[in-house]
Amino acid sequence: MRLYGLDAQSLWADEGFSWRLARAETVANCLELARADVHPPGYFLLLRAWTSVAGDSEVALRIPSAVAGVLAVVVLYLLGARLFSKREGLVAAALLTPLWCGVYYSQEARPYVFLLLLTEVAALAWLSCMADVEHGRPSRRRALLGWWVAAAALCWVHYFGMAMVLLLALAAAWLAPRTRVGARAIALLVVPVLLLCLPWSPAMVETIGRGSNWIVQPLPWSSLSWLHWLAGESWLVTGSAGLFLLLSLPSLWRARPARLGRSDRLLVGWLIAAWAGALAFSWLVLPVFTRRNMLICLPPALLLASRLLLAAPVPARLRLPPGAWGAAVPVLLALHLLFSSGHYTAPHKEQIREAASFVETDLEDSDLVVAAGSGWATRYYLGRVDIGVGSRPPGDEQQVAALLAEARQRSSRMIWIISGRHGFPEVLGSQMTVHLPEVHRRQFHGAEARAYRVAGGI
Repeated sequence: MRLYGLDAQSLWADEGFSWRLARAETVANCLELARADVHPPGYFLLLRAWTSVAGDSEVALRIPSAVAGVLAVVVLYLLGARLFSKREGLVAAALLTPLWCGVYYSQEARPYVFLLLLTEVAALAWLSCMADVEHGRPSRRRALLGWWVAAAALCWVHYFGMAMVLLLALAAAWLAPRTRVGARAIALLVVPVLLLCLPWSPAMVETIGRGSNWIVQPLPWSSLSWLHWLAGESWLVTGSAGLFLLLSLPSLWRARPARLGRSDRLLVGWLIAAWAGALAFSWLVLPVFTRRNMLICLPPALLLASRLLLAAPVPARLRLPPGAWGAAVPVLLALHLLFSSGHYTAPHKEQIREAASFVETDLEDSDLVVAAGSGWATRYYLGRVDIGVGSRPPGDEQQVAALLAEARQRSSRMIWIISGRHGFPEVLGSQMTVHLPEVHRRQFHGAEARAYRVAGGI
């Protein structure tokens, strides 16, 4: 599911920027360019090393994410088996396998699926360390080394990874015995990771200070919309899950244990703390709450769902063994992904490739190519972008005059403008038509291409 159709969708604008970082001449250059992105450089350094060997085709750019997506399924099984039993691990892994968002980000040249994978790996390593700490003995060297590598990698891949490491460190401080051995164990967990992350901390502060102009403040119903998004924004899947929960709730309530087990409490705490922390930071400091950033909440959500499915009663008339819902629901999710979601057949990323192909059919060397919010993806497919104006250009007379002057200098026949997911900048478009006739226009999913004839217009 994750390896099939890796080149079915066009690279979109952010993937185009990943490609640009992967093509950086040196590691230092890659690090410098990464400061302009909203993520730490770990993923881009990995992508740069990979593409130096495998090339930079669409498939090659997305292969690391696909492999990480497969590994995320395996590690989730190991995490479930460690916390509960192999049954819970299998069901959680089976739920993640056809889950829309897990497949989607496994086929995108961005770091989000690595956030998911390394969150699971760090949680697994943390459990190994805490098994020693809670018994009042120092953590084993192998467990500590695994934690240091996993936690540092998580921090260098995504800023939410830093939040996850902080959450695990606070949980360790809460659970550790109040002794000298416990304090030393916490120091060994936290201090080396802080030192490994220190080199990038100035860039992180710069990113926070720069803020974001596209993430909006989360709303009270953002939690419900996230659950709907996990289902691929399918009301059929969301409604079926809600109906199942509603019908099962009375039986589950009667069969509830007197007290939640330790592993259940850890998962509930993980889910609530990560969610509440992201909301609080977004409301008080800087909006960071996005659906894909909240992938750090996916492992506990799926593991708790596996517990629910295995405990849910099966009607006697169905003549199915106990826990049958744990097998049935992943099958239904797979059928939805393959046959009704359109994931492999319909466009769901910006069709920059298709827009560039449309432009290329009538493009001459002297023509002016302008990218409006599609810059590096357009450059990937066309091999050139003469001017980038951003996704929300002012479109005033001064900017249009600069485009016309450049076209005059090049003796251009056409000015081509390719826009991305934010839509075509209509202010710029209306100003262009004051000076030049629009002769071509083609809309695609999340992209658009327009051409303005220069000959006789200047």
